[in-house]
Amino acid sequence: MLTSCGGGGSDSALPPPPATDTVTIERIVATPNPSGLAFGFWEDYDRQAVTLELLGKRPTSRAGFDAWAKIETAPGTYDFAAFDAGSGRIYQQIHQYGETIFAAINISFSDEITPGKRTIPGFYPGRISDPTTRAAAKQFLRAYVQHMLALVGRFTLTIDYEIVSNYRLSAPGSEARAAEWGAWYVEAAAVARQAAADAGKADWLRLQPIVNGNPFDTGNPIGLGPAHNPWLINVVAASDALALDTYHSDPGVPASDPKRTLDIIKFWLDNYAGTKDVVVTENGFTTITEVDPTITRAQRDWKNTGTEAEQAAYFQSLFEQLKSANLPGGAFRNRLRSFNIWAIADNVVKPVGNEDRYFGLIRDDGTAKPAAAIVKSAIGWFESDPVMRPWNPAGVGTDVSAALKAGNANVALGYRNGDDFDFLRYHDSSLAEASHYTLEISLDAPASLIISINGAKWLLQNSQSALTLDVTPYCKPGAANTIYIYVTDSVFPSARTVRQVRLVHS
Repeated sequence: MLTSCGGGGSDSALPPPPATDTVTIERIVATPNPSGLAFGFWEDYDRQAVTLELLGKRPTSRAGFDAWAKIETAPGTYDFAAFDAGSGRIYQQIHQYGETIFAAINISFSDEITPGKRTIPGFYPGRISDPTTRAAAKQFLRAYVQHMLALVGRFTLTIDYEIVSNYRLSAPGSEARAAEWGAWYVEAAAVARQAAADAGKADWLRLQPIVNGNPFDTGNPIGLGPAHNPWLINVVAASDALALDTYHSDPGVPASDPKRTLDIIKFWLDNYAGTKDVVVTENGFTTITEVDPTITRAQRDWKNTGTEAEQAAYFQSLFEQLKSANLPGGAFRNRLRSFNIWAIADNVVKPVGNEDRYFGLIRDDGTAKPAAAIVKSAIGWFESDPVMRPWNPAGVGTDVSAALKAGNANVALGYRNGDDFDFLRYHDSSLAEASHYTLEISLDAPASLIISINGAKWLLQNSQSALTLDVTPYCKPGAANTIYIYVTDSVFPSARTVRQVRLVHS
């Protein structure tokens, strides 16, 4: 049974329900825990329902690979209608599931630097250092940021994803190229922040560059440290956090040993994060060896590769070591704020036999790999720990039982971010025996409702203002029952008024 009561907390984070034999409904305010660690996933674009079913409501979601060239279809013409039908729809859905968006817009990639990955529109010169291209890029970035703020509200943005590989900055002699991109990023960050400020939403936008690769590789200039890479110090200074993708393993240890993952996180934190928080936007382990035993880590540049059993052992060891590493006195000095696993489910879009297909905790057929139970248990531990859980209750709950049961309540529920929200706790100390139970909720306007019933079942209902939901399979007659109710929307922050909540017996 799931122990989490949703998105970065557990029942142990909350004061117990009132000691009464009657039904009580409390309004509880959740606020970000400054020492917390939020766990999220890459959800194959639109598989948030898989995450909710397995692990409950998550605080964060790694999402999106938007590209300038796909949106600007002619000079100064942006096809945001097509964007809204694709990436925009997914971003809105992520918010409906209560998750903070970690998005990426790729702007500066060129055929000259990374053949086949160009994101600069073809009608502009193909390098971000060109004055014409740079001016157009800034104009586009301004429009993109303001469009996203209107479409989804609060979000976290990466400008140019996985810059180490996409600008080939781990190659010997790449220092000039790194300085070129670093100067562009600092200018772009200022443009993005000004765009948000001009829209009156300066505090709705957070910026985090994503670095990647193995800084311990021989000849990698990044491994020479901050004095050799002032460009990266400037990039982090212009950002709110330093994010990283890490998939590499240490050739000297078994595939299930997360040593290199932990070493890489510590490297970035010690050398380049400065005073900023650190976010792992991607970490994963492909189980391709389960399908094709001939594929080795060496063939994949020593990236995490193995069987399903090795994947489970990797996550078991990783989470155990994260518990101590992210304590105030640990290797990460309590600076790691979010950890996102690639991926919640195997990616059926990838061909059978392609290693990128098999990173999920859930197989193609919907069954769980052994790692799923490991990750579920570990996240439950983190979200029960006072230091590590992503949010804390702000005081005790407010009893709103009488008005909600009568149907004349005006209970405001807001949703500000994945770790910053209000919710209701419905508690019946001894549910009356009945053959059928129906949950009824009414709101002042349509919204999305996330419902957790006895920690065993999570449900999402979209665009509802009057919900009638059969919850019979999840209720426990003659025992205590607890239902958590969250009201979200496609735009954060959101606010709704709850008029009535009741569990009808028949």
